[in-house]
Amino acid sequence: MIARTENILVVPAAQPFKTVKDIVDYAKANPGKLNMANAGPGSQSHLAGALFTHMAGIEVLHVPYKGAANVTALVANQNELTLTPMPATTAHISSGRLRGIAIGGLKRIASMPDIPTIDESGVKGYDTSGWAGFVAPKGTPDAVVKRLRDAVLAAVKDPALVAALDRAGAAPWTTTPDEMWDSVKKDLERYALAVKVSGAKVE
Repeated sequence: MIARTENILVVPAAQPFKTVKDIVDYAKANPGKLNMANAGPGSQSHLAGALFTHMAGIEVLHVPYKGAANVTALVANQNELTLTPMPATTAHISSGRLRGIAIGGLKRIASMPDIPTIDESGVKGYDTSGWAGFVAPKGTPDAVVKRLRDAVLAAVKDPALVAALDRAGAAPWTTTPDEMWDSVKKDLERYALAVKVSGAKVE
């Protein structure tokens, strides 16, 4: 692994919602009235959103778009919320067009310390984060793997890289190969539930 990227729950600035509780309370009082945009069936934002609504016990309409068009639609106030990878939203949050409600991972983001996590906002145990890592073909010599990992460990000590990751809503995250595989297995379990509750299918 080299970095962790966070999902973020955002709403258009024109919407009244300020907290996760605001969204959950409204959705429970108005089942199916909220439109939650995502980046397409089976995308990270779709599965993260489906898991959020399942764990929060709310019913919303999940609206699929192609890629980052879900964020564009939200800026245009065509939907009420989305839960999507942070890099696509940071400029819109900074400009005031979108409001950041909560972070999808278990830790707050250094560049937006006032935005709480979904977990601490009441949906206990919610955790969906993305990650970036390096893989190599099976059978790659251990010495080569070690050399690659040493290069990654050196790279993440560069303040310029750390700052660039932070601006993109990411943070350095290094692991051993075995730890990376353990993390992948946990993701498979987590997103298996998301696939089940979302009804996503391979097309």
